[in-house]
Amino acid sequence: MRFNIIGSGYIAQELTSFISSCRHSVNLFTHRRPLISCDYINTVPFPKSFKAWKSLLEYECDITIFLHTVPSSVFQSASQSVQSPEISEYLSNTKQYFDSLGNLNLSAGLIYASSCSVPTSLGYAPGQVDPSLFVNGYSLFKYLIELQILGSPISSAAQILRISNPYGCSLIEYLPSSILNNIIKASFSHTVYQSTLPLDATRDFLHISDLIKAIYSSAERWSSGIYSLGYGRSFSLSEIFVHLSSTGLHVPEYRFISSSRPQIISSEVSVSDFKQKFCWEPSVTVEEGIRQTFASLE
Repeated sequence: MRFNIIGSGYIAQELTSFISSCRHSVNLFTHRRPLISCDYINTVPFPKSFKAWKSLLEYECDITIFLHTVPSSVFQSASQSVQSPEISEYLSNTKQYFDSLGNLNLSAGLIYASSCSVPTSLGYAPGQVDPSLFVNGYSLFKYLIELQILGSPISSAAQILRISNPYGCSLIEYLPSSILNNIIKASFSHTVYQSTLPLDATRDFLHISDLIKAIYSSAERWSSGIYSLGYGRSFSLSEIFVHLSSTGLHVPEYRFISSSRPQIISSEVSVSDFKQKFCWEPSVTVEEGIRQTFASLE
């Protein structure tokens, strides 16, 4: 199969490396210097300004995988508001791109994957979106991208993957919002772990190696739709500290920080639909993932 992967983060590069190892042709569109090199990979520079979306249409493929990544200027704007000129320009570009993919039949399928939090109970009815339903502007930004995909001609051949809290070795320095990575870093450096979440807050964590295989499985066994992707079990922060202790690692001091933003305390993710349709199961337990990630820092 021929893949176009749009993404400048380490998930994109890990995924590109894995897919190419399966002897598929891959075009990686990135604005960062790639750390990988392979005969099956064609790295295509992608401007930080994201003004060159039309250039992507020159590369026909079987599957387009769009890993939600944006330049820092757009990220900063989205964190504050989705009304900025940078956000408007980005959304205009992506809308034209999704519409063109469908109208020109340049891709047999589109996978959109992101770890941003979108309320699972939120529907896609047209009308005004209530920003208060979202933890921050960036989550609302992701939801607007989902709306664009579902309203475009490519919608019938699209998968939307909502990834729960990815973590792991290669992400330790490149996913600063990762809860579990930050706890592991605090354990390694013997520093205080500060969080706006209470100790009884729960999250589902997914190791990067399982995430990569899950995305690949969704491309191999195609079925359009919206799917949640995680380990399939939520852990409280207290449980994570217990896992640290049971693996013989230092348990960092925890310090709660109050926040004016709304916080999601309990996060339960149902991944049974994804497992069944794509014959996928996570293989890295949280304890093993903690151990591997900690070892990568040594």
